Amino acid sequence: MQVAMIKQSIPFSCPVCGHKTDYPIKRMVEGAIINCPFCKLNLKLHGHMWQDVQREIEKLRGKG
Repeated sequence: MQVAMIKQSIPFSCPVCGHKTDYPIKRMVEGAIINCPFCKLNLKLHGHMWQDVQREIEKLRGKG
């Protein structure tokens, strides 16, 4: 019997350049600083972006 694995990363699109990068779920907490490797933007995860990330994490956990 194989146990379903919960995806351990979540894609996040940079609001400036639009590139998608996978970030580990455990790093995605309110107030975390997200760094875009393409345009070098440093973004603090809070407000509506944090709420969107929370919803995506819950979707992933529900599938597991």
